[in-house]
Amino acid sequence: MTSYNNLIENILSNLPNSVYWKDLNGVYLGANIQAAQMVGLASVNDLIGKTDYDLTLKINADKFRENDLIVLNTGKELSVEEISVSKDGAELIQLSTKKPIKDSNGDIVGIMGVTIDITELKKKEKMLWDQSQSLKEALSAKKRFFNMLTHEIRTPIHIIDSIAEELYQNFDRFSEQESKSFLGTLLQNSTRAKKLVEGLLEIAKSTQQQDYYSFEKKNLVDAIYDTISEFANIAKISFNTKSEKVICNIDTFKIGQVIRNLLDNAIKYGDSDSIIIELIRSLPKQTVTIKLGLSICKEIITGHKGTIWIDNEDFGVTSVNFTIPYIE
Repeated sequence: MTSYNNLIENILSNLPNSVYWKDLNGVYLGANIQAAQMVGLASVNDLIGKTDYDLTLKINADKFRENDLIVLNTGKELSVEEISVSKDGAELIQLSTKKPIKDSNGDIVGIMGVTIDITELKKKEKMLWDQSQSLKEALSAKKRFFNMLTHEIRTPIHIIDSIAEELYQNFDRFSEQESKSFLGTLLQNSTRAKKLVEGLLEIAKSTQQQDYYSFEKKNLVDAIYDTISEFANIAKISFNTKSEKVICNIDTFKIGQVIRNLLDNAIKYGDSDSIIIELIRSLPKQTVTIKLGLSICKEIITGHKGTIWIDNEDFGVTSVNFTIPYIE
């Protein structure tokens, strides 16, 4: 008999998991060494005769007892994740499988359980989940930005197409100076289309949203003037500003995209002879407000820690405003 008991004890002690059995009152009747060590005891004898209330915090013992009672009351096996908190505040996650112990008459006389500590496994699982979510968000952001740049390419192509058609049909009517001006606009928009294509290629290489922005301290006023000059032969655009130098931490190329998109839509859907851009510096918040007509580029403005909104002003005028922080 002793030899048999030793054999059982050896088998239990070599199992990788915690194995234990309790009576109807939750008192430990037996276990392997892993079960004792899991609750900080040196031997199985230290565990026998105790309940979970003797071994852990009450909040943990209440959960363990609740699961034990489910097995005792239903007579069915239960597999459950038991989350507990150690005395030093660390979270412990255990996967427990519990089933009823029955006597020769079929009456439930106790409960047997097998428990494994899966705390580290759950941490890795969460880490992988977070990484997968970050990847999904990055891919989604890349797709949105890719679609936006694809849309942006249409603007310089539209300008190039319009000027080319005008030159082709009425070339003899223009002076040499006018023709050079048209050709200059063609060159500017050809360069812009090239940069947009390069931007699409960069997006195809990148996987993180922050890669889409290249921030530099630049004069926003110069950036606006440069963008307006691209539309010199397309529309009459007024730029109202009291400041010739407003330094902002911006991605010049992408802020230019916002302004171009707004101007392009103002030309297409508004009055091309009454397009006004206003630049207003605000104190003490140190934000600079740009007022334009019609459509918006929310994603780029948000990326610059700015805000954007629409005003419906008098006489049917629609104005899109956006603010971004400035430095000086």
